[in-house]
Amino acid sequence: MKFKVKITVFQKKDVLDPKGETLSSLLKRLNFDKNPVCSVGKYFELELNAKNKEDLDKKLKTICLDVLSNPLIEDYEILSAMEIK
Repeated sequence: MKFKVKITVFQKKDVLDPKGETLSSLLKRLNFDKNPVCSVGKYFELELNAKNKEDLDKKLKTICLDVLSNPLIEDYEILSAMEIK
């Protein structure tokens, strides 16, 4: 079976996000908002083969924790996982 997966990776809430702070400052300076709150993350789309949904879930957990994110400072969210042909 082949699956298309969409994943986001983002800073943990208690970790400083310098890119998010820079974006917030810029939006404030350009008068888009008086107190914008921004965070910058990463977005991934993967196509993976797996025997079934449970096998896919195991693969995704390993990929997200070991490859796509730094678990000390980042969290991830699997937005969708759909079977494709």
